[in-house]
Amino acid sequence: MPETATRHDDEINLFELFVTLWKGKWLILTAMFGAIILGMLYSVSLPNSYSGTTFVRAAQPSAFTRYAFLSEIIGKNDFSYKISREFIFNAFISEFNDLEEVIKTLRSDEFVVQKLSEVEAEKQANVLISLAKQFQIILPQQNEKNPELRFKWHDPETGKQLFETSLQLVLANVKATLAKDIDQYALGAQSKLNIKIENAVLKKEIIKEGIRLADKQRLLFLTEQATIARELGVASNFLEGNEQLNMSGSGVSLSVQSSSRPFYMHGYIAIEKEISLIQARSLEDRLALSKEYAKVEQEIYGLKNDASVARLLAAQQMINIDDPGRWVLFNLNLAEITPNKKTNLTLALSAVLGAMIGAVFVFMRSAFLKRKATNDV
Repeated sequence: MPETATRHDDEINLFELFVTLWKGKWLILTAMFGAIILGMLYSVSLPNSYSGTTFVRAAQPSAFTRYAFLSEIIGKNDFSYKISREFIFNAFISEFNDLEEVIKTLRSDEFVVQKLSEVEAEKQANVLISLAKQFQIILPQQNEKNPELRFKWHDPETGKQLFETSLQLVLANVKATLAKDIDQYALGAQSKLNIKIENAVLKKEIIKEGIRLADKQRLLFLTEQATIARELGVASNFLEGNEQLNMSGSGVSLSVQSSSRPFYMHGYIAIEKEISLIQARSLEDRLALSKEYAKVEQEIYGLKNDASVARLLAAQQMINIDDPGRWVLFNLNLAEITPNKKTNLTLALSAVLGAMIGAVFVFMRSAFLKRKATNDV
């Protein structure tokens, strides 16, 4: 019996609730329309804002085929550059993230100029950075495939133009930086090459001086031995048959393998002949007999005809005339534009809020009237 009474009281209370709301329907509707009007005024007061999103990705490897030989040259010299789609795209992202190009572009926009004129000079830099951050390159997350270009601006067409100009400046700076780095590397490579050539030339002069001193030493020795042979009357070679002639580093020379016999025993005729041959030999011929000297000459020739620096400079010229727009692919004309100001949502939320406020007021008024009637009785 009590449960039935409780259920009956609940039904009565719900019915009374409905009746109370129905009696106050005009008040609730008035509150709804008032809230909608306020929401509309709020929405109108908000500045227009639009968001745009489009793709961005590195160019195909074929766009960098012309630089394949450059990567090979650089790789052989322990240089960190490798001109590839991955390298260029990473440089593009890094260059954009400092926002310098975006800020430079924004400074020429009339809307930004007007906005800056409304703030103090010391705060203008912060305003520019805040506006520049509305242009972003969003890197892919785990479940995403490609990076995206995103921007937010009061005018979508102007936003596209500002973003396009900024990205072109970024690519131009990537190109200029790349060309400058290649030039600096070429200068370094040329400097190293010059040092190698200087060292090789110095080594050649040392070898030349060594040959000159060796010849001088040989001539002094032979002159002394010839003098001894003449004084002793040794004209011809009296050495035994098992003792033979040897070749010296500076030319043909007479020497014995065994030290048991003095050198003048070869006879002054042979010794003086060797002296005359050495004296008649030109410097070029003396140098030609040195294998070490010939090796250094080949080294110098190879260093002076090294084409790596010339190829680096040629590559720099290729970079200077190349179009960096080929290196990164994007098209802001294909950007998907969506308004950031949700007017319909604002009005709907305003209507719901107004209805709730009106209903609360109706309940409060009904409760007040009931309490007053009870007190009067």
